[in-house]
Amino acid sequence: MKAIEKITYSIWELKEEIRKNPDNYDAGRELLSYFLKSRSYIERKHNIPEGERSFLLLQDHKAPACMLIHGAGGNPAEMRGLGDYLYNLGFTVYAIRLPLTITGGNKGFKDYLRYLFRRNRDYDRTKRRATNRNTWSACLPESEIALDTLIDYSADTAVIGFSFGGLIALNLMRKYNLDKTVLISPALFPRDRGNLLFRFMLKCAPRLAKQIDPVKYTIFEFIQQTRSRIKTINQPFLAIQSINDPVLSLKGYAFLKRRSTSKKSEFVLIEKGEHLLVKGDNSEEVFKLIGKFLRKTQSLRLF
Repeated sequence: MKAIEKITYSIWELKEEIRKNPDNYDAGRELLSYFLKSRSYIERKHNIPEGERSFLLLQDHKAPACMLIHGAGGNPAEMRGLGDYLYNLGFTVYAIRLPLTITGGNKGFKDYLRYLFRRNRDYDRTKRRATNRNTWSACLPESEIALDTLIDYSADTAVIGFSFGGLIALNLMRKYNLDKTVLISPALFPRDRGNLLFRFMLKCAPRLAKQIDPVKYTIFEFIQQTRSRIKTINQPFLAIQSINDPVLSLKGYAFLKRRSTSKKSEFVLIEKGEHLLVKGDNSEEVFKLIGKFLRKTQSLRLF
């Protein structure tokens, strides 16, 4: 039996044990350890550098859990500071690596036309490609598998998503009816700067848009689908965004505020923080806001 098959079988056995005996902490601890091994095995196969792989910070006692989801173009390393902060508060932390690797430059519409008329094959070799692993339709189910595993470990599990990871978190909170979710700069309304022509093509010539930049196309497709599905949000969540975010419009912040029906939801605008709120000068303030929100809504006592 191959190594990955042994790991997968061990995960299945541990899940069965936990379902029979939910209070078996040792089984829960082993479950997360084996799950990380399975992720690490796959990520090594895809030549992901060690510092950019999924990571696990596991408490040595029964504890609530947090699942961290990074942004598009990023990796779990950008969530490490937040992960360490939450671990020190008493949470077990798992940070997933999304199968959304953005490589190569966006050649743009002019380069695409040049390719059509000149038959320049360089365009075809260097354009960004979306594969079965490199799409939101792969990110969401893999995130669901990770969340299922964390919930087996602890029913008291929170999801924290940054930017594109915030979109994943919104979909997870709807499906799993989570009672605490944190959305950090969720990518609901990207700013129009540099995207006007691409937005026009999405509406009028979607096939052309997909051919020109398949990675951007799949992200915009996910944004549109997520927005269209959200009518009301009954679960409590914390939304944080910077006023001077150069990547995302504050329309997303207002969108969430209008649709929230829970009195326990919280909305915070950071005066100066740019887009990457999980790193930089304002990260400590953001971490404290998240810790305070999670402790308000948690059901297990932190040690």
